Amino acid sequence: MERVAALVAALWLLGAAAELTLPPSAFIVHSASWGFTEGDVPPEEVLKSFGGNTECWCKQSCLSQPACLSWFYEADVSSCTHLSVRGNTGGLRPATASPVFYRHALAFLGDWCADDRECSFLTSGVATCQSNTCFCPVGLAPINKTTCGEILPNEATSTNVPSTEASSIITTAATMAGVDAPATSNAPPSAASSTASTTPPTTASTTTPAAPTEPCVHGQFYPDETDCRSFFTCSNGVLVPQSCGTGTAWDQSILTCNLLSAVVGCV
Repeated sequence: MERVAALVAALWLLGAAAELTLPPSAFIVHSASWGFTEGDVPPEEVLKSFGGNTECWCKQSCLSQPACLSWFYEADVSSCTHLSVRGNTGGLRPATASPVFYRHALAFLGDWCADDRECSFLTSGVATCQSNTCFCPVGLAPINKTTCGEILPNEATSTNVPSTEASSIITTAATMAGVDAPATSNAPPSAASSTASTTPPTTASTTTPAAPTEPCVHGQFYPDETDCRSFFTCSNGVLVPQSCGTGTAWDQSILTCNLLSAVVGCV
């Protein structure tokens, strides 16, 4: 324990010398206990990858960088990879990697977490840990990895009769979640005192996209194929519809809402 305490103290002093603001607990290391999927790490998650060093050096160099949240070492090629996120169940990591290690107390939105405190530091106390994933509170949606913003009123949750667009969102979410979507109609409700209309009511037509071949990954984000201004978050295998703010649209390449002009194909 004395050696561990000395190492933590030394790393904290190193961080202080570099004018870091990380809490001392961020220099405690854990081995990832959740399951990763074999594959290449997405480029946007890689801070840097380099060879010719030891596994111990891989850890020490990560802990000296505030942006490094996790890392792994590939012994067969003496390669170290530093990552900008902690990761979560289903994330891609190479089969040749050693156990993935991560820093205590530092987790972004969408990262695996053990409790609310782990989500708190990087999100200024806004995010909470729900089913081992850092999520925005109810009523807020992720603007980026650290910030939650207000969700626009979604027609799919309105007390009024859903429009064609809202009905499509409901159908999409229900199809991907494996449940039946409720029947919807654009016909206005009739009043008891009004005269019956001679024109039959019309029912909104919806286009149901093909269901995914695999269930969604908990804590991950998915585009809404019917509306570029909307997206889905996955909660325990169920897709939950969300909406971007005014003037923005969902950008799957960066997994957040982006300026409408910067999202290709969204007008």
